[in-house]
Amino acid sequence: MENSTRDEGPLYLTIFGICLLEVYSFYTTLTPAEVTLLGITSCSGLIILGAIFYHFFSKQGRERRKNLKIIKTLPKSLVTQTENCVRMGVDKDLGVEIYLPDHIRSRHTHILGATGSGKTESVILNFIKQDVKRGLGSIILDAKGDQSFIKELESVVPADKLKVFDLADPGSLGYDPLCNGSPLESAQRLFSSLEWSEEYYKSKALSALQGIYQYHYELEDKNPQLEDLSHYLEDSERYSAALAKRDDKESKSTYKREYNDVLGLRDQINLLCRGHLGSILSPKGSVQINLEDSKNGNVIYFRLQSLISPQLVSILGRLLINNLNFLAGTAHRDESKAKEVKLIPTYLDEFASFACLEFADLISKARSAGLALHFSHQSIGDLSEVSKGFLNKITDNSATKIVLRINDPDSAEFMSRSFGTKIYQKITQRVTNSKEAERAESVGEGTVREAHQYRAPPDLLKTLPTGTGSVLIAHGEENEEGASAVFKIKFPKLEEKINEKVD
Repeated sequence: MENSTRDEGPLYLTIFGICLLEVYSFYTTLTPAEVTLLGITSCSGLIILGAIFYHFFSKQGRERRKNLKIIKTLPKSLVTQTENCVRMGVDKDLGVEIYLPDHIRSRHTHILGATGSGKTESVILNFIKQDVKRGLGSIILDAKGDQSFIKELESVVPADKLKVFDLADPGSLGYDPLCNGSPLESAQRLFSSLEWSEEYYKSKALSALQGIYQYHYELEDKNPQLEDLSHYLEDSERYSAALAKRDDKESKSTYKREYNDVLGLRDQINLLCRGHLGSILSPKGSVQINLEDSKNGNVIYFRLQSLISPQLVSILGRLLINNLNFLAGTAHRDESKAKEVKLIPTYLDEFASFACLEFADLISKARSAGLALHFSHQSIGDLSEVSKGFLNKITDNSATKIVLRINDPDSAEFMSRSFGTKIYQKITQRVTNSKEAERAESVGEGTVREAHQYRAPPDLLKTLPTGTGSVLIAHGEENEEGASAVFKIKFPKLEEKINEKVD
C-alpha cells in the first residue's frame, strides 16, 4: 500500500504542474483590463463562498440562523415599536430590541432584584420617562425615597404635572387618605390599614371607628380627617360624647368604661398625626393631591422613606394601597363613562415595606380600572410572611416578570421554576479514561434524547450583571415556545434614557 502511494505521488505533482502552466498560459493572453476583471470576479467569488460557508457551516452562522428562526416566531408586538408600548432594552442573545405593549403591561409587572441590581434606575425610571413622553400620568409609591429618584423625576416631568408627597418634609403637599367614598368605605379602608394583635380589640376598634365616622358625617356632611379622629379619641369624655346617644347617661357611662379597649386604635391614629404629619395628612382647604389626577397626565409621587419610621410607612403604605383599591373598585360605577380606560402606570418601589392582603385584591381587579401595577422588591422572603398563598397569587397575576441579579438561593429557585422549562436535545457520549477528564477520549458511541432545562437557570439569575435581567412576558399568543417568551435584556443606562426635560 505504501509503495502504491509513493508511485502515485510524482503523477499528482506532474498533473498539478501542467495545470499551473495552463493557467499561466491563459493569464499571459489577457489584457490588463481582463486581468482586473478576473481579479474582481475571483475575489467576489471567494467572498461569496466564504459567506456561504459562514452561514451554513460555522458555529456563529448556525447560531444566527437559530436566532432568526426564534425572532420570526415571536409576536410582532414584542419586537415592533408602536405608540402604545415602552422600550425595555436589547436582548443580549437575539440582538433585537424588545418592547412591552400596553395590553400586556396592563396585566402587571413583577420586578425582583437585590440592592444595586438596577430595579429603580434601569427599569422603573426608564419606564416612567417613556410614560411622561406619551402624556401618561402615573402613581408612584416609593418606600426607599432616595433623593436621586425625585431629582430624576424633576428632570423629566413638567413642574405643573409633578405632585410630590414627602413624608419627611413639613412643607410637602397635603394628601387626605380618608376623604373619598362613603363613611363606611373610608372607615373600612383605614381600619384594614392598621395592625391588630388580638381579635377582641380589633372588633372593638372597628365598631368605634364606624361610630365616630357616622357621628362626624352627620355633623359636618363629610368624612373626618385623621386629626378629627385623633380629637375624638383623645380621652374618654370626647370618645363617649361621639358614640353615646344624646342625653343617655347610661350609654355614655358604658362607652367611658370601654375607652381602654380602643387605646390601640388611638395610638395608631396619633402616630399619623404627630408633628408635621397632622398638616400633610389632614390638609385644610382645597384638595392638594388626588389620585384621580393621574388620569389627566399628572405624576403623583409618594416619598415614604421606610428607614425613618418603618411602622409609620407600613400603615401609610397600606392606606395608599387601600385607596388604590377604592379607585379601582369605583372606576365603573358611572355607566355614562363606560369607555376605554386610559392606562395609569402605578409603581410600588420596594413595596415589601407595606405589602398586605389588600394588595392581592388590588392586583386581581386593577386592570379593569386601567391601573398597570409595577411592583419591585428584593426577595421572595419579603412577601412570604404576609399570608399563605400571597406570593403565589401576585406571581400568578403578573404577566411580566423582570428578574435582575438576586443573591437569595430560594428566590433564584422560585423564579426559575416560575419561568418554566424548555425541551432540548441532550447528547451523551461514551469516553475512555473517564477518571482523568483531561485524558478522556470519545469512542464514538452515545445517545440523543429529549430533556428539560430551565428557561432561566438559578445560577444565571444569581450572576446577572447590573442592569441586565431575565424577563418573562406572557403574551398569550400561540407559538412554538408556548404562550410566553423569555429574554435576557440589557436595560438602558439611566443617563441614556433620562437626560432631558420633557416639554
